[in-house]
Amino acid sequence: MNNSDSQVLLIEFSANRKKLLLQMLLDLGYTVITVQSVEAAIQKALSFSPDLIVCVDDLGEYTGFQMYNMLEQEILKKGIPFILVLGEYSSDEILMGEELGIDAFLFPPFDQETVDNILKSRIHKFHASQSISLRYFKKLYELIPLGIFIAENRKIIEGNKFFFNLIGNGEGLSTPVTLDDLFDFSANPSYKIKLARFLNGITKSSCFNDLKLKNNGDINFRLSLHYLENGIPDLKIVGTIIPYSQDDGLPFNGRLITGADLQQDMQEVSFLTKREQEVLKLSAEGLPIKLIASELKISERTVEKHRSNILHKTNSGNIIEALAFIRKYPHHKVAE
Repeated sequence: MNNSDSQVLLIEFSANRKKLLLQMLLDLGYTVITVQSVEAAIQKALSFSPDLIVCVDDLGEYTGFQMYNMLEQEILKKGIPFILVLGEYSSDEILMGEELGIDAFLFPPFDQETVDNILKSRIHKFHASQSISLRYFKKLYELIPLGIFIAENRKIIEGNKFFFNLIGNGEGLSTPVTLDDLFDFSANPSYKIKLARFLNGITKSSCFNDLKLKNNGDINFRLSLHYLENGIPDLKIVGTIIPYSQDDGLPFNGRLITGADLQQDMQEVSFLTKREQEVLKLSAEGLPIKLIASELKISERTVEKHRSNILHKTNSGNIIEALAFIRKYPHHKVAE
């Protein structure tokens, strides 16, 4: 990767020093964004997602350590390397910065080759980490027996094989389609508002029940949408779809367990409490812990406790294994 492909956010409010640092970074070939205030620094870090942040220790009323603290949540979430420029070498300040989690330090005299090597190594590590996360995520979602897709804004850009089987397009998408193209949100007047709130970032997750495809009105789906907040900036939204009444083409011991299936199975299950059955049913429909808690009007910690009990009683490692266990052993007796 050429330096020109890497975007650096330079946080330095002193005009004279900024010129020196800016010129050094430009001479090394980096694309540089500069800021004039703390507010601008925070705004750029949030919206710009640079490959690297270079910040001087002396920012007038603030220090570089304080700036790191203000940006820490975003830095950790996206994995952005943060390099602190000290006025001079100080073992105490370097130790303090290492305790905070600052990635590297620069101090005069600035040797251009050394500075370039430090910046390159941190950026390389940053991109390598992102690449691993992205590959792992994509590998995982191909293995999960649920219809899962990835979208940027309204556009669905890819999905797993289960998703394409459900929407009746086993060959995948030749061109991106929007959520509006695929799903009929007009059937429920509140759904368009709900979708707009989600797409505008007002809500971080949203769930739509009894939703139909525009090209197939025979199947009702539960659609769940969630913003990704795992440091993969190119992936914005993850969606899952689960059919209410039909599960053709989704093998899970021959078929995917749906809410309707589970409701039938639960009539024969005596080793789970009524609340555990409710939690398991909502988990099977793809709801995260937060939404299950809201649906049942209980705390997230209580949901986690019920899920833990379910896994213990079924000797399972996850909810999918628990579902399979119940279908196979509905009359299982739990040891006292």
